[in-house]
Amino acid sequence: MKKTHWFSVLLFSLLFCLLYFGCDTKSTETKAVEKSRALNFESVNMQNLLQEGLTMLPGSERTKVLMLDQSLSKVTEDSEKVELLKKMAGFWYDNNNGLLSGYYAEKIANLSNTANAWSMAGTTFFLSLKKQEEKNKKEYALEKALEAFENAISLEPDNIQHRINRALCFVDSPPEDNPMMGIQQLLELNRSNPENVPVILQLARLGLQTNQFEKAIGRLEKALSLEPENQSTICLLAEAYAGFGEKIKAEQFAKLCKK
Repeated sequence: MKKTHWFSVLLFSLLFCLLYFGCDTKSTETKAVEKSRALNFESVNMQNLLQEGLTMLPGSERTKVLMLDQSLSKVTEDSEKVELLKKMAGFWYDNNNGLLSGYYAEKIANLSNTANAWSMAGTTFFLSLKKQEEKNKKEYALEKALEAFENAISLEPDNIQHRINRALCFVDSPPEDNPMMGIQQLLELNRSNPENVPVILQLARLGLQTNQFEKAIGRLEKALSLEPENQSTICLLAEAYAGFGEKIKAEQFAKLCKK
């Protein structure tokens, strides 16, 4: 082999090693997601959780869910499976078991593979995340919520709501090495979409939670100018003005608030 050829091969190998081992090409956001998944990916055994859930049901409810499960094992058409899975997800949601509800919602999303189905699965796991007390279940719910919202984003990249939902996961359960990640994501969404009311409202809610009433009022007044009839904005303004000590304005917005 000629020296020039050897030199080309060596140069290519060095460049490959540099890129593969020496350069960190992943974003902070991606690394946080991967870290979250690595924490406790299979820490929750869903079969054990199903058995645990069944034992806590009264006899009639247990019979109902077992019959649904039996019907599910017999159907072959995806459309029929989806309908039965919706009933299973709804059943466990009504019985305050968000992890099992999310488990079936995820099955629906895997079958239909639509952004809406993945968003629903993510939302179910996210709501479960907020209620979990055991660390392993909380981490599992977080991982599943993030995975579902990422799938929704990949299918509908222009739908900002999916990105808001993902950011809220990090707001609720921030990575230890980047506790501001969720808020930073919302701020970035606000910078790139300054007139998006749902993003503004989420930032305003965070402001209210941290008693930054003046900043929240500024955001909410802008949201109101964009959507004057938005009830969420009106009700939040009543809360913000009350916290800021402007009782007259708080009362005015409280009268307009139809919760």
